[in-house]
Amino acid sequence: MADREGRSGDWKTRERRDRSKSMDGRPKMDSSPDLDCPDKTEPKINEERMKDIRKSATGETHGGENKDFGTGVRPDQWLQEENKKMNSLFHRLHLEGRHHNKLRAADVLQITKHSLQSHESCAEDELVQTFIQKLLMMNYRARFIHGNKASEQVRARQRDNNSEDEGTIFDNVFKVISLSNNGTSQSDQIHPMDIQMAVFHCADGFLKQLMVTKLSQCQYALPLLVPDPFTQQIEFPLWTFRQINKSWKMRNTNNEAISQTQPIYKAETPMVFFFRFGSVSSSKSQLMNSLINEKHNTFFHRNCPGSSRTRVLMDGVVEIAWFCSSGSYDDKFTECLAFCNLHGDAGDHEKQLQILTEMASVNVVLLPRLDRNDRSMTKLENLYKDSKPLIFLLTEDVSTLVEIQKGKYKVGLKDRSQADVSEALRRALNDCLSESSYAFRLEDVSKHSDIRVDEEDDDDCRRGREAAQQMMSLLEKKDLREIKESFLPHQGKLWHQWSQKNKELHRPQGDEIEMDISRKQTDLKKIRKQQHQLATVQTELEGISEELQDAVFGLEHIMREIGQIYESCSSVNENKKDLQIHFSSLPSLAAEMMISGFPLELMDGDAAHVPVIWISAVLDELVQKLGDQRVFVLSVLGIQSSGKSTMLNAMFGLQFAVSAGRCTRGAFMQLIRVSDEMKTQMNFDYILVVDTEGLPAIFGEIICQKLKEPIEQSLYKKTARELANEMRTECASLKGNRSNLEKHILKTLAEEEDFDKYMDYIDNPRDHFKSFIRDEVRQYINDKFSISVLPKMKENTKLLQQKIMKAAHESTEHVQVNSGDAGLWLKSFTQQLSDELIFSQKHLSGVKHDDVDDFNLLEDVIRQELNAIMSDISSRFNKNTFPENLDYKFRPDELLIDHLCQCCWVQCPFCKAICTNTIENHGEDHSVPFHQVIGLSGIYFAKTNNLSVHICTSAVAKHNLHFHPIDSEDKVPWREYRRAGGVYANWSITPDLSELPYWKWFVCRFQKDLEKHYSKTFEGQGKIPDEWRKYSKHDAIESLDKYI
Repeated sequence: MADREGRSGDWKTRERRDRSKSMDGRPKMDSSPDLDCPDKTEPKINEERMKDIRKSATGETHGGENKDFGTGVRPDQWLQEENKKMNSLFHRLHLEGRHHNKLRAADVLQITKHSLQSHESCAEDELVQTFIQKLLMMNYRARFIHGNKASEQVRARQRDNNSEDEGTIFDNVFKVISLSNNGTSQSDQIHPMDIQMAVFHCADGFLKQLMVTKLSQCQYALPLLVPDPFTQQIEFPLWTFRQINKSWKMRNTNNEAISQTQPIYKAETPMVFFFRFGSVSSSKSQLMNSLINEKHNTFFHRNCPGSSRTRVLMDGVVEIAWFCSSGSYDDKFTECLAFCNLHGDAGDHEKQLQILTEMASVNVVLLPRLDRNDRSMTKLENLYKDSKPLIFLLTEDVSTLVEIQKGKYKVGLKDRSQADVSEALRRALNDCLSESSYAFRLEDVSKHSDIRVDEEDDDDCRRGREAAQQMMSLLEKKDLREIKESFLPHQGKLWHQWSQKNKELHRPQGDEIEMDISRKQTDLKKIRKQQHQLATVQTELEGISEELQDAVFGLEHIMREIGQIYESCSSVNENKKDLQIHFSSLPSLAAEMMISGFPLELMDGDAAHVPVIWISAVLDELVQKLGDQRVFVLSVLGIQSSGKSTMLNAMFGLQFAVSAGRCTRGAFMQLIRVSDEMKTQMNFDYILVVDTEGLPAIFGEIICQKLKEPIEQSLYKKTARELANEMRTECASLKGNRSNLEKHILKTLAEEEDFDKYMDYIDNPRDHFKSFIRDEVRQYINDKFSISVLPKMKENTKLLQQKIMKAAHESTEHVQVNSGDAGLWLKSFTQQLSDELIFSQKHLSGVKHDDVDDFNLLEDVIRQELNAIMSDISSRFNKNTFPENLDYKFRPDELLIDHLCQCCWVQCPFCKAICTNTIENHGEDHSVPFHQVIGLSGIYFAKTNNLSVHICTSAVAKHNLHFHPIDSEDKVPWREYRRAGGVYANWSITPDLSELPYWKWFVCRFQKDLEKHYSKTFEGQGKIPDEWRKYSKHDAIESLDKYI
């Protein structure tokens, strides 16, 4: 079966190769079928090719082995059948004609219904669009899709079978198997890798590159050698690898982890080549995955979701993937290691086998049990004799890892778990790699003859490469600063001066007069004229050197230069002398780039300026080319390296620049078409996505974004402190000490006459006090927000903004005096604010600022951003957010609680009165000026249900009064209460007749509530004196003012 790396007709695949080659070995490109009409005459096979086929069919090659075509099918008939299969596949995928009329990035970069869904099955005519959408969005399950049609037909068969009469076990069981073993038919499910490769074959060079870049980002294997499905000419798609970098870590001789990042096409690494002869029972791809990443299907294999029994386009394809070491001690391999995988029987793909075995550091071959005269034995014997390491994986062998001779190993696979096999193979590979001196460089594959290299044979790729080489010839051996000054003169000092003047013009000061404004306008015109007089270096728009990939130089700089040329020419309405085209045509080029799916810089990332004339002209050209379309603009803002570009790339399948340690520079926009089926649903025709980040200007933005939370907390905390201090002088209940607070609590309780609140005060005094303070603060804020709280916040906002700008300005002066960099600026800035904000350099760790050198611009950006931040904080400041946005411990009520409640809370063991000592855990005895009626705490007379009406200070003066301590039957005289020990011994209760009328009123007012609460009564010895009933609520409240 095809997806099992083997085929029942091994000979067939071999005989497809090179069938369209002419006598000189070059492909005859006109021999491909017309895919629009799959039933038309198939490609003609040249006479030399037919001779090869007849030889193979009669056993004249491969050791005399005669591989027939299944049931006596002639070679020409078999070739026609093979072409019919491929035509059928392209027809089912709706890719007819696309083998010549290639798909472009613009054809697939669009919003469709598939963009909004995540289904893994769809109609066959939607498979291509679903796959490409998922891939561009970096959905790693992109290859797990399958069509609905095949599964529907299987269910239909099952229904037909169920409707038949009962049959024998053979009819009911084996009949299904025979159905499923039929040859490829229209009802067979399309293999996911056939979908990927069909799109790959039908894509132009730029879409291929985009596909491979996305495959790499999904950690999938990448096509390295690809036979054309109709001519079998082998192609090496070198262009598609140009954008891919790989990073890994290795340990040096000092055992230090060293990081490396390289463009993968020129990285020199060891390479392990896996291939098989014959049909084998084990999955080679699955075994390779276990070596690279056992949790991810880097290579698609037979057990992957969506896999089917037929596979049309994968035989002969070589895929490549990389293991990137992390530098940790448990890495499977200690360096970056390339893995190449030849699909299909290696005997049928001699060219691929020859190239890869020559370039590999280690060869690994998967074998069934072979006869001595098997057609593959000659090749195996040559590989065995070669000095290069070779590992045999034997599917019918039970042996463990065995070193046959130096550099030659065999590993048995039969009756062994994959984990065991993987570990044995890992050990063998590491042994081989330690001895092998062969290094693999992907770019060197192009040196082999008889293969097509896209960069040399594809017109688009060739033009792009030539343009890049022309650029490199100009830039060779030049310093980056010199390159910018020489070849990008329009975005140098003059452009920065113009940007600064333009900002000053549009941000006039209050005392500025018309003369000043006119002078600035004149200066702007002078600078434009100077720009116009600069020499122009003619360059192509495509390509840039790999040597500058990690430098601050890219395509955006070239487009920016073109934009500045256009603006300077427009301002003087004159073409440049050395400009070979009229400047008015430049916006059209940029518009074409956007329509083709490339991002365009909207805002200059170095000057923090939008070239309005240029951008307006480009957008006008877009309107001319596309018509007046409805456009939805989507902008994403955020701090540097927070993943905005990655998110947009994943959401829409875009190409905003993303790489480790390097962020988007400026603001970029990319146009996405909305498909016809979605236009009515979404009510617009295009989405313009704007990605902003990485401005040396957004270093300022970044600082302000990081400052936002500390600023808000500082403002809220300072306002809270000031408010708490004000309440301690203006709020009657919160003035003074806790005794004053308690007096107001008792007054409030009397006014409200709520028994439950009284009991809460008696049983849980500390919590009751805290609750009372919070209620008071809440009420104060509500009553005084507009006249007290809000003015404080505004004043603090103004003062803090002034302090931050002063710190920024003084830091700029400090850096300029000391010829410092952004690091020195940041250190000075944070130190000056250390008393105001919780903010330090560590809050910006990981944010690159090496290219920030315009500190006046930085100060200007901070001023703008700070205004916006302060406005945002002020707009959200209200009665509700004030306490909610503060850390709990900094709220004004908590500050007052800390001030008033850090004292002693021990209660009298008799009446529950609270010790009035202002020190918590004090050393002296506890005491209170006024004790309460002890019946309030539930104390009653022994052997009765009568609650006591004694007051502690009068009870200790009596000679004949006793009490039972808590949890004791002992009798202790009240006069000698300290004898009871424990909590009693630490209280000082002075015998006197001082009483607070408040509690006498309370007992009378809430007699029934107390009796119900304790299930006791104020009767007998506990009868309430009639004198007590004379006190009114007014008397009770007055007594508080009199005695406390």
